Amino acid sequence: MNDMKQMIEQFHQTEDGYQKEKIKKDTLETMQDDIEKILKEKYPEYSEKHKDDLMCEGYMAVLESLKTVSPDLEEKEIARQTKEKIECNMRNYVEAFVN
Repeated sequence: MNDMKQMIEQFHQTEDGYQKEKIKKDTLETMQDDIEKILKEKYPEYSEKHKDDLMCEGYMAVLESLKTVSPDLEEKEIARQTKEKIECNMRNYVEAFVN
């Protein structure tokens, strides 16, 4: 998650719609392993049957972080907030659709 600060800074600095979409795509590719790691740590029992849906929840959380997390925060805080959003989205999915 160390790259999130740089990606958030780039996202907030550009007004170009194409560039914003490219940053989103690059961010999701970069964060894929982190999202999968959180999924396996927090929800190992669902990591096979519900993997695609839970990964999507993680991706949506990362996109939300790009838009809402301040680029002025320290890298550690950005990583913490992003991880928290990923975990929250996954937890909400499990509560709504699995239990």
